[in-house]
Amino acid sequence: MTNLTMTDNERRFVEELRDEMLRDLARWAPQCRTDSYGDLTLSIYDATSFGELHDWMDANELGGLCDERGERLADKYGIDLFGPDTIFSERWMELTNEAQNLVHDMIVEAGSVRALLRERQCSCGRRTLAWACPDGCTVPHCGECIDVRPCRRV
Repeated sequence: MTNLTMTDNERRFVEELRDEMLRDLARWAPQCRTDSYGDLTLSIYDATSFGELHDWMDANELGGLCDERGERLADKYGIDLFGPDTIFSERWMELTNEAQNLVHDMIVEAGSVRALLRERQCSCGRRTLAWACPDGCTVPHCGECIDVRPCRRV
């Protein structure tokens, strides 16, 4: 995380939004196009940062930021979604950027989306694309585990 000062509710919002972004990435990545350049084939799995996700998808849509899920999540944690003169409040933008930064850090630490989203046995029992829990436990989570929350918040 950056040095952004957050309330407990804002921190929980950012962490849950990060989880939703990762779930969407795990669900949507297999549907993204691949590009071939001679013998070289590239896909979203080769992205090494959050910014590179934009080469393959509208990464700003991850986590429900462009649909009703984002609004429901903001309401859940008492985050003011709308600003006085803009569609989104400045604080909303700071917090969503923080969640994107967390996903970026996870991709960079893993080395690529391919390394982050590995096929493994998920806590739900499926063998699917999953990521290691970012909150320090050893339980992997996947895009299908909608009700699974990282251990720190259970």
